[in-house]
Amino acid sequence: WVADNQLSDLQLSAAWVPPGVVEGEVAMANQSWYVETRVTATADPDLARVDVAVALAQARRAVLSRLTGFVGRY
Repeated sequence: WVADNQLSDLQLSAAWVPPGVVEGEVAMANQSWYVETRVTATADPDLARVDVAVALAQARRAVLSRLTGFVGRY
């Protein structure tokens, strides 16, 4: 759910997501989660690929879930 929420936030955002990597922590289910969101360009300039990796905040290298999706410019 953490990765799904992160991707949904980007898809619903009115702002275009620039390529790059954003790291952060979120709280869910009484747990702190580390989230790495990697946005990369695609062949279509109006579409970006988003890869989200989630781990426990205290064990950032032990990724528990990965999700890939796409975000459109419009």
